[in-house]
Amino acid sequence: MARAKQYADRVNVIKRIKLGSKWPFAPSWNTTAGSFAIMSGSQAGTSTIQRAAITLSGMKSVPKFENLLQVARAKSIQLNAIKAGLLAPDDAPVAEKPARLTMISAIDDYLEYIRKHRSLGTYRTYRPTLNILFRSSYTKTYVDEVTREDILKFTSDCFDQGLVPRTVYDRLVTVLQLFKRHGLKGLDERSDWPSYVETIRPIYEPEEIAAMLRHADLDEATLIKFCLSSGFRDREIRYATWRDVDFRNSVVRVTAKPIWGFKPKNYEERAVPLPAAMIEQLQKWKARRNATASELIFPNTKGKPNSLHIKVVKKVAHRAKLNCGQCVTKHGNRCAAGPYCQRFYLHKFRHTFATEHLRHGIDVRTLQGWMGHRDIQSTMVYLTRLGETPPQHAVAERDPKRYLEAGLMEGGITSMRTEGTPQGGPLSPLLSNILLDDLDRFLEKRGLSFCRYADDCNVYVGSKRAGERVMQSVTAFLEQRLKLKVNASKSAVARPWERKFLGYSMTWHKKPKLKIAEASRKRLAEKVRKMMREARGQSLQQAIERLNPVLRGWIAYFRLTEVKGVLEDLDGWIRRKLRSVLWRQWKRVYARVKNLMRAGIDEVRAWRSATNQRGPWWNSGASHLNAAYPKSWFDRMGLVSLLDTRQRLTSAS
Repeated sequence: MARAKQYADRVNVIKRIKLGSKWPFAPSWNTTAGSFAIMSGSQAGTSTIQRAAITLSGMKSVPKFENLLQVARAKSIQLNAIKAGLLAPDDAPVAEKPARLTMISAIDDYLEYIRKHRSLGTYRTYRPTLNILFRSSYTKTYVDEVTREDILKFTSDCFDQGLVPRTVYDRLVTVLQLFKRHGLKGLDERSDWPSYVETIRPIYEPEEIAAMLRHADLDEATLIKFCLSSGFRDREIRYATWRDVDFRNSVVRVTAKPIWGFKPKNYEERAVPLPAAMIEQLQKWKARRNATASELIFPNTKGKPNSLHIKVVKKVAHRAKLNCGQCVTKHGNRCAAGPYCQRFYLHKFRHTFATEHLRHGIDVRTLQGWMGHRDIQSTMVYLTRLGETPPQHAVAERDPKRYLEAGLMEGGITSMRTEGTPQGGPLSPLLSNILLDDLDRFLEKRGLSFCRYADDCNVYVGSKRAGERVMQSVTAFLEQRLKLKVNASKSAVARPWERKFLGYSMTWHKKPKLKIAEASRKRLAEKVRKMMREARGQSLQQAIERLNPVLRGWIAYFRLTEVKGVLEDLDGWIRRKLRSVLWRQWKRVYARVKNLMRAGIDEVRAWRSATNQRGPWWNSGASHLNAAYPKSWFDRMGLVSLLDTRQRLTSAS
């Protein structure tokens, strides 16, 4: 039986249903050959249909359903005739010359973009710069008329307003970002930028901290110690909740708080380790207040974010008689008469946190992550107080003993350390190799096969009984001869494929193959999950750009694996996570239909998929999303494939 022509395949049919004063779209589809069906009000999710209008693309509205098939057939014949060259298209779009953009419109659009995508503080800084300073300086009408002379004139006008060079520098950055957004670059030269002196960041001296802690009550002392131990910014302290404190791992996190409208600076969440004494004090304080996980750590009397922490610090400094007695506020308050000294402010604790950690051997890259700086230059400024050479290099070059005896900061107070080495530093594996060289000779003398890296060691024997005997002798050698303690929880006698070493394991075959350990796979999966949760408010391209360095570094380390199944599974799982992010971002049914059809899914299948009432994870693994966004699509987006990268690395080597 011949298949009847379906004109709906050639003509777009759009149905609108009037609900109150609005005309929302509703789906319609072909049910039988040569006829169309319209969903009822209950099927479309509405209670009452007042009127329905069916529109064909390129034609006028069809108010009656009875005329729909005839109009669709006529439109289909017309489109086929145009395609065959028998008719000329009467509604071909005419390319219009884009209108020139005025400076007023450009500033308004840019400020609206900043208001929606940046913090409120950034918007309040950009608004007077562009609306007042630059509008009064730029006398031309259109954006594309700007020249270098206009930029130089703006810089001169800023100086005429009495602004200092550093402020003029920041204002100039804002203006050039506006023009860069419209493709106008190269408007400045190196000599056009105002010169200014980079000031040394002020810090609290140990005597000042000790005096403040002596004159503070319990709540005030806890706030001061938390500021010193975490290095948080003012707003990060204000919006910190008990859920951010990980008592088990002794870290505190900076996370977004949508309920308060708070987002971390640079839109990056981070974790900062806290001293054990600070964790213990926070635990007692939480128990005393009987606080829940969602409550703020330092709220005001109403349980809301407290913006008066700065006054607490000033009051404590005044009670400790630390005021300089010379400064005067812009309101005329003298610090000699009350808690108004401008030398005491919250951000100074952050400067102290950075300087003290650099002084005691923390490397700059680690500190950059703790501080939440986007670029390392922001962290390097704290080295000016210490000299040009990072302290961990300078101390080691002068005297290794001083490196071993470097103190530590606990609760904001520096204390000396009597044993142990700094974890994560370069000295720890070096000392392990020096001390455990005797262990290597002991195992070689007995003719045992072994592999050791720093303090991790695997010894390979022929049977379980031999393994238990060697475990006993090696443990006795380490504890009695070298005076070292063996970690019994991490030591065991087991088959090689049941253990891991440096993230690797091996298969159980007679000729074993090197594979990625299950614990290593789980750590990567957990890290990807966290990044995917953070990516829900970003575009997919931004999520892939953040994900790629992690995947590239991970597979570069595990490129020696000979088992490809783990990489294939991880690749598929990561792509499914990204499809799940897409499905969440689309939210509404019509957005999902539109994007699925744009990706090549036909209209009937798109509507069926968008209205299946399944969750994001189910849809991300379903056939419609796999067909719309296959592996080749993610390859074009630049997503790193673990399997492909491993094959490329092994072939290159």
